[in-house]
Amino acid sequence: MTYGIRYTPDGFSRSIELSNARVISYLGSVTINTLGDGKTSGNNSASTKQMQNGATPLIIPRNLVYIHGFIGDGTSAHSSANSVSFSGNTLTAGYDTNNPYSNKMIAAVVDVFSVGGAQSASGYGIRLTNSTNFLEISDTSYLGFVTWVGTIDINGTWDIPSDIVSLGNYVVFANWNNTTTPIYLNRNSNRIECYTSFDSASGSAIGGSVLGVKIIIVSCGFSPQKPSSGYGILIRNSSGQITFSSKYAPAKWNGASFNMNGFKSYDTNNGEILSWSGVSGGVIYGSPMVPLCSIGMQTGNFNRASKFRPVMYSGMKMNGSQVTSSRGAGGVGDILIGDIKAVQISCSLPALDTADYF
Repeated sequence: MTYGIRYTPDGFSRSIELSNARVISYLGSVTINTLGDGKTSGNNSASTKQMQNGATPLIIPRNLVYIHGFIGDGTSAHSSANSVSFSGNTLTAGYDTNNPYSNKMIAAVVDVFSVGGAQSASGYGIRLTNSTNFLEISDTSYLGFVTWVGTIDINGTWDIPSDIVSLGNYVVFANWNNTTTPIYLNRNSNRIECYTSFDSASGSAIGGSVLGVKIIIVSCGFSPQKPSSGYGILIRNSSGQITFSSKYAPAKWNGASFNMNGFKSYDTNNGEILSWSGVSGGVIYGSPMVPLCSIGMQTGNFNRASKFRPVMYSGMKMNGSQVTSSRGAGGVGDILIGDIKAVQISCSLPALDTADYF
């Protein structure tokens, strides 16, 4: 148990401990294009908004795989990111490719956030241990707060609430237990989707259910309002802007992470490839919450002309404190059997603790 200031944000049924309060900022959505083999030519880096000092980058992939499809000789071409790095405000991706075209643009699409680092206090006021120094925030576009928390049942799809979408860019952290049905965050449709029908010609179809999913949504880039009661905690910077309000819960990150293993599988059998990764550090009292994202691809079971299989963007499965990529959204394209079956990109995903919010 920790001790300090506790408060109840608007819409919450429980109080929140204010220690370890961190800013999660949206830095930009990036499409990284490269020409040809992706390793030596083309534009394989792109810039985002500058990350603040002491922050940790949080890269939420929408798509790290490109499928070109059939080539004239009946083979297939594909590319997948094998590394994504962030320095300053520049995101760089490396690629593995098969049968690349020298005149074909190959793209990775990611959203980039940052988790504010703990800063030392300056001046006078309340010091929040191991937290962002809200007094020193001069640009409110860097602010991000928990705007939705709850336990949901996903029956096929679950829509991100429209009022959350209207607040700006967001990241969804989730905790659940289901090793049968994967879930996938469709950022283009602003909804969480379940997938099934892995024998279908498109690779998969929306369907099935995942019950009891605990989620929090962190919205970024808006200026906080006062609590609805008119009373509570407000922190203003030297310009008089509100940089913290007890209307919202803060993001609370204790340094825990899922260190996802990278792999490529060339297996020609049906079925999916799973690689479970556990959480390391920082989750003490509850269960870890992972940011929903797509970090690779898988192929379906359908054989087209006994030569090709459909491709899916990877979803996620979670079992206790472990998480893995899995089969997900289909309709991507086809790939030659044996060229590639599954890819998971090596990356580190920050984990939050359910005990801080539930």
